[in-house]
Amino acid sequence: MWFIINNLKMDLSNNKYGFWILFSKTFEILRNNAKYFLLISLIIYLPLNIILEYFWQYLLSEDFTLKELSNYTRLAGFLENIIWVVAEIFIIFLVKSYIDKDLKTFKEYFNESLSLWGKWVLANIHYSIFVWFLLILLIIPWILFAVYWIFFLQILVLKWKDFDYLKHSKELVKWNWWNVFFNIFILYLILFIIAFILGSIQGYYYIYLDNIYVDILVGTFIDYANIFIYIFITLKFLNLDWIKNKKKEEEQDKEKNEIKVEEDVEL
Repeated sequence: MWFIINNLKMDLSNNKYGFWILFSKTFEILRNNAKYFLLISLIIYLPLNIILEYFWQYLLSEDFTLKELSNYTRLAGFLENIIWVVAEIFIIFLVKSYIDKDLKTFKEYFNESLSLWGKWVLANIHYSIFVWFLLILLIIPWILFAVYWIFFLQILVLKWKDFDYLKHSKELVKWNWWNVFFNIFILYLILFIIAFILGSIQGYYYIYLDNIYVDILVGTFIDYANIFIYIFITLKFLNLDWIKNKKKEEEQDKEKNEIKVEEDVEL
């Protein structure tokens, strides 16, 4: 396995990969680290789906107004996001250490994820204010910045230094906007089709069996499928970031060699 890992890091540093190669490498990482992803699903995704499902059942059983239902739905979505992010950070740490040949225990990954949770809250507040400010001013279409800032969390987790993560993400994507856009678009399209099929199965059981356990299992499986998205985006980030750093190092080496040549000529 280590030979595969070393090749993966070398390949990511030297070649700008297309969708299907990244897709296959994402599947490879998902398969080789299945025990980690299964544990994070059992600790975060499954309990979260159980809580949310019973919460929805409670809302439907009471006589709430549409406005109240809307408010409760927003609250549930907010709580879901702040718990979900622990799993997202966990996955980013795992992918990077897997490629770096520095695998750790589940507990170490989980503790690292929890330690960054507070920074994520602060960064997310900053991110949200900035996004809403742009949307209110209607400066540019949202989709443009959604792609520019797609690596927001990866930079926050792996390169946290200051609040310039939005700037760093934009600089990384700037000359690769269409490439990143189509990669993410195709990925979400495939997973949307899978989610649609699972949703249809879930709807069938809901109509004929009304089984809450089926809803919980389907919801957890869809969340598990999201792990694939986080791995893919992290690989895309590392691919573009390492290529950019390598080009920068080559340019610096070239400048040093030119300066050295000039100094030798003067001598």
